[in-house]
Amino acid sequence: MPAKRVCGGGASGGAGGREIRTQRCYTDSQLDRTFVNALTRHAPLALALVAIVVISAGVHRWVATISADPRPSVLGVRLGMTADDVRARIDERGPGQWSSSVVAGDWVLEHRAPGQEARFEIHEGQLVAIRVEGPDGPDLPSEPRFEVTPGSVLVREAEGGRVRITLLSRACPTHHAEAERLVRTYVTAP
Repeated sequence: MPAKRVCGGGASGGAGGREIRTQRCYTDSQLDRTFVNALTRHAPLALALVAIVVISAGVHRWVATISADPRPSVLGVRLGMTADDVRARIDERGPGQWSSSVVAGDWVLEHRAPGQEARFEIHEGQLVAIRVEGPDGPDLPSEPRFEVTPGSVLVREAEGGRVRITLLSRACPTHHAEAERLVRTYVTAP
């Protein structure tokens, strides 16, 4: 079967007032090559558009993951905060007395309020440990008893209407051994 010819309008023009019309005709294979050439010319643009869509979806997912941060908090304080952030967050809760010291190379902030004591340990400018003792209640719930995330371990121990909460960073070299010991203790406990 012979190749089909497709003809379309052409250019016009001429000299001396005469009009010359030309008509371009293409075979199927020529049309296929023209189509492929057009795709080839626009492929980088299409690829860039697809890349932008994929990257945007990835960034959106990353932001959603960060905003749904699984890190536990105690008294509204989270690991990784600075000393100023910790003080501001605790001072919002009401009056108390602050003291500070250096223990084993870590800066330790202690806060005492009526019926409650809190200790915040800071390593290289970031909060890496929280230890709080106070009455069982909405501020210091006794449940869940144990939480572990890739970056932290939290233990709540209740006794006689009081709760002792320990939240440690698993990445801090000063607290790593203690954090892993707590993980082993509570993961294997009945």
